[in-house]
Amino acid sequence: MKQLSTLFVLFFLFSLVSLAAPLKEVHRSTKNFNNIKSIEVKGDFCKVILKPSATDGVIVNSFIEASKDMEGFEINDQTEAGKLFLTVGVPSEHVSTKSGEIEIQVPTGTEIKIKTASGYIEASEIKECQVDAHASYGQITAQNVSGKYSLKTSTGGITVNDLQGELSATSSKGDIELSDIETNTTVVTDAGVLVLKNIKGKLNTQSNTGDQTITNLDGDLMLRTSTGEITLNNLKGSVETANDDGDVWLTDIEGTLRLISISGNLVGKNILLSGNAYFETTKGRVEMEFRNNLNELSFDLASNYGFLYIPGKSKKKKLKSGNGPILVSTSTNNGAQRFTLVNE
Repeated sequence: MKQLSTLFVLFFLFSLVSLAAPLKEVHRSTKNFNNIKSIEVKGDFCKVILKPSATDGVIVNSFIEASKDMEGFEINDQTEAGKLFLTVGVPSEHVSTKSGEIEIQVPTGTEIKIKTASGYIEASEIKECQVDAHASYGQITAQNVSGKYSLKTSTGGITVNDLQGELSATSSKGDIELSDIETNTTVVTDAGVLVLKNIKGKLNTQSNTGDQTITNLDGDLMLRTSTGEITLNNLKGSVETANDDGDVWLTDIEGTLRLISISGNLVGKNILLSGNAYFETTKGRVEMEFRNNLNELSFDLASNYGFLYIPGKSKKKKLKSGNGPILVSTSTNNGAQRFTLVNE
């Protein structure tokens, strides 16, 4: 028994030493390519970094590290009719621990397609490029870029800061964070959390269980979620939401509203309507505080069982009041409805 214990301890210590052992560099290269209009990269486990090129050519810097020093690791390249193909070469013998990096310096206007398994994808400072990036497990980040971007991950997150052009971001489980975006934007996730701020342009979002928080939007919003909670702060434009169970919380909104929910509550504070508003729930309540003057509004409220309230009046079932040009209309089943004014 004592010998077995000793062997177990030695094996454990050997495993720790093996894990802590530094990786060995097994590949490093720098290559230049001219007359390239598009690039396709299959990065496998390697991190792919996009940077601007100081010339009209493409420069590829790459290295690979592995736990075993053996031949067969390389970055293969092939050019055909203005297109550059980059793939990761590995030995026939399995190597469990390996990592690498492919840095690509690209000219303005380059079309780029990247696919990695566990590798990260980063883009910074590149201009007017068309980027289609897909990482299965790795993160995708982009900063200070312009052009058309389609970003997709399975479990990795997506982070974009300072983008002008067009953006589509999709993740199954990873979180998506966007800031300082000037473009029409589409964001889709299943279980990931969406945190979006400082957006100019039309915004479409969709999530299943993930929460959505949107702050400082100047543009129209169309939002869909199932059970995730929605928090909207400082928005200017047309807002449309459709959710099942998640609540919708609005603060400092200016524009028009169309909010539809099944079980979720619809709650807003400091809302300035510039056009009509419609609220619909099955079980959730509706509670809105408006910055408008009462003479700007007219109400057409309906609820099967919920209590209805507007400044100076309350009723059950149906409540119509006011002659203002902005119509607030509702339809609820069980949920109560309460509409107040900031200066009431």
